Amino acid sequence: MFTRRQLAVFIDGCYWHGCPEHGVRDGGANAGYWGPKIARNRERDLEHTALLESAGWRVLRFWEHEQPAAIAATVAAAVMGGAAGRSARDVRQPTGE
Repeated sequence: MFTRRQLAVFIDGCYWHGCPEHGVRDGGANAGYWGPKIARNRERDLEHTALLESAGWRVLRFWEHEQPAAIAATVAAAVMGGAAGRSARDVRQPTGE
């Protein structure tokens, strides 16, 4: 978090946050547990983003598989007051929404 800039940055793990590229589970063991668990993690991510944004914060969310240099450039631009950045709604919508 960059408190002076009211900027929160999250790098979400593909496995735990349901990345559409790498976090997909094909049933498997404990599918009845993992499906709702990952869905709730995603809901919580969106809730936290909404709370921060309603308090005037900018929120950037990235997947762990994204290129570190690209993430760093986006964060640097946001800290410097440049690009509008990305919010959870831009990059984290479940497939099909």
